[in-house]
Amino acid sequence: MEPMHRIKVKIGAAEFDAEGSPDLVKEQYEAFLRIVSQQPQPVLKAETIADPEKPEPQVVHGKIPQPVIDRVFKQGNLLTLMDTPKTDNAEADALLVLVYGHTELAGMQDVTAATLVKSADKTGLNIDRVSRTIEARKDLIRSSGVKKGTRYSLNNRGIAEAERLIRAMVE
Repeated sequence: MEPMHRIKVKIGAAEFDAEGSPDLVKEQYEAFLRIVSQQPQPVLKAETIADPEKPEPQVVHGKIPQPVIDRVFKQGNLLTLMDTPKTDNAEADALLVLVYGHTELAGMQDVTAATLVKSADKTGLNIDRVSRTIEARKDLIRSSGVKKGTRYSLNNRGIAEAERLIRAMVE
C-alpha cells in the first residue's frame, strides 16, 4: 500500500487542500501554485484623487486624506500617534485611533494587545492594561483571545468614530 500524503495551504484568499499519493499531491500543488501566481495582486484601499485646488494628487486612506494621516500618525517600525485626542476618554480614544491606524495603514486585520501596548507606550499614553482602558469604548471595538494574545478590531461604528476623532485631532 502506497503512503498517503496530505497538504493544506492558504495563500491570501486562495486555499489548497489535497490528500493522496505523494506524486498526485505534488502535481496538484504545483498546478495550484501556477494558478495562484497568475492571479492579480490585491489592490490596497488607498486611491489617488485629484484636488482642484492642488495640482498634485493626494492619497486617501478610507475617508481620511493623506495630509491628515501624516499629521496624526507617525509611521515607522511602530505606528504611533503624534498627539492624543482631546476628549474625556483620551486614552481609550487614542487606542481606538491606534487600532484604526494599524488596520488601515499597516494592513493588520486584527491588532494584538502587545502591539497596542507598544504603540501606546511610544505615543506617551499611560496604560496599565489595554482591556481596562478599552472598556470605555467596548461598543466600538471587537476583541477575541486572552492576555497578550487578545486581538482587537473595530466594528463599523468604531471605524466611523475613529475617523471622526482623527479629523478632530487636526482641527
